[in-house]
Amino acid sequence: MAAMRSKTSKIFAWVIVFILVIGLAGFGIQDVIRSSGRNEVINFANQKVSSDDYARAIQQEIKSLSQRLGTSLTYEQANSIGASQIALQKLLSSTILNQMAQDLRISRGDEAVKASIRSNPAFFGIGGTFDPTTYKLILQNINLQPKEYEEILREEMSRILILDLINTKINTPASALDLIYNYLNEERVVDILALNKDDLSSKIIVSESEIRDFYDQSNEQFMQPATREISYVYLSLAEMISKQVILDQEIEDEFLSREPYLNIPEKREIQQVVFQNQSEAMLSLSNSKSKIEGFDLIVDERKLTDDDISLGELSSDQLPQSVSEKIFSSTEKGVFGPFETELGFVLYKVLKIIPEVTKTLEDEYKIIKQDLATYKAEEVLDELMAFVNDQIAEGLSLEEIADTTEMNLGKLKVFEGGQIPDFARTTTFKAAIEAATNLESDVFLNEDQGIFSVRLDKETQPYLKKFNNIKEIAKEKALTKKINLALDRKAKKIID
Repeated sequence: MAAMRSKTSKIFAWVIVFILVIGLAGFGIQDVIRSSGRNEVINFANQKVSSDDYARAIQQEIKSLSQRLGTSLTYEQANSIGASQIALQKLLSSTILNQMAQDLRISRGDEAVKASIRSNPAFFGIGGTFDPTTYKLILQNINLQPKEYEEILREEMSRILILDLINTKINTPASALDLIYNYLNEERVVDILALNKDDLSSKIIVSESEIRDFYDQSNEQFMQPATREISYVYLSLAEMISKQVILDQEIEDEFLSREPYLNIPEKREIQQVVFQNQSEAMLSLSNSKSKIEGFDLIVDERKLTDDDISLGELSSDQLPQSVSEKIFSSTEKGVFGPFETELGFVLYKVLKIIPEVTKTLEDEYKIIKQDLATYKAEEVLDELMAFVNDQIAEGLSLEEIADTTEMNLGKLKVFEGGQIPDFARTTTFKAAIEAATNLESDVFLNEDQGIFSVRLDKETQPYLKKFNNIKEIAKEKALTKKINLALDRKAKKIID
């Protein structure tokens, strides 16, 4: 059962990775995964995709797009509508699924691969059944050896199996659903009587001897854990940001440098359908009541998907000038064209109009000021970190460093269950405390971007706190225990 849970959790973890990476594919991840100077387009965990694989995938995508658009596309034409990007995304999807299959030890067996090959009509001979000679000739034509093709096929079948597992809908028996529903929605009528010390017939007090007895019998409640007394110097990024002086001119200059990214031009979400000639396009539209209806009918007749016809969200400079002027001068959605382009005659359908986004200096003033203050504070902390490390190397104490820099001196008593400041609760600070010696440590960068150094002043082993020092605490605990026992006796009498 544990193994099953482990494999299930791995599957869900891989699903998340798959969704995230594929989502990033459209945002330039290809620049990251392409290996500079190596014959690899993708290098993901144990999976590698060569430039030959990428070229073959692009060729397949060009053929597919040509068939769907009804015209023979050149590489330049196909690439202008995203052929290489689509091929890369498909390769990336396959690579992730291959790694997922390897990690989960999911693979189709030899018999399944053999059955798939023998049932593929592409490998049938004259007699209408699988022909080994035809099989080898076809593989030679695409520059593949039988073992290479069989491994590719095995990976593809394994990917399909994983996707089927992910997409499988589990049907829960109605009886189980009823049982769960009844359990979650069933109710109980309960009468609750709450007792407190005011319900007791007499006031409870504890004597000196009872307090002492409680202390002697409950030593574990009065133990001081092992304690490390720590001195530190610390300076937070927030404190340093608050000390920065940012001039208006600096903010204006930064705004001008950001302006191209802040101001987003007006865009249109567009689909397209390509025709070989203008008359074919006009004829397709003339058979319908409206251009939109005609466009949709063409898409249905050609069995095109949204991915086949989508151009995404485009600004005016991403379309041919004649097309851009017509589409962007209109404030209406609908079908425009046909226009003559490098691909042929094209009909464009505007699905959505996205207004431009314009930011002013006033809009961005506070954000830019905070960003500039942060940049400056980080630079100051970097320089201070190097400076303090040099001072520590020269033998200066934390106290001397606090006197000569902006760092703040403080002390901590660190023990199990004790309270420490938020900045000292980070993994880095805790590790520094654990490793601290009687010498000043190097300066560390904390998770909150502050900097600090620590020193161990004293280390104390666990010990029992003296009775006189914690007498009031012991009295309170002894009294609470005595009241609870009295309330418990009274409650039992009521029940009986």
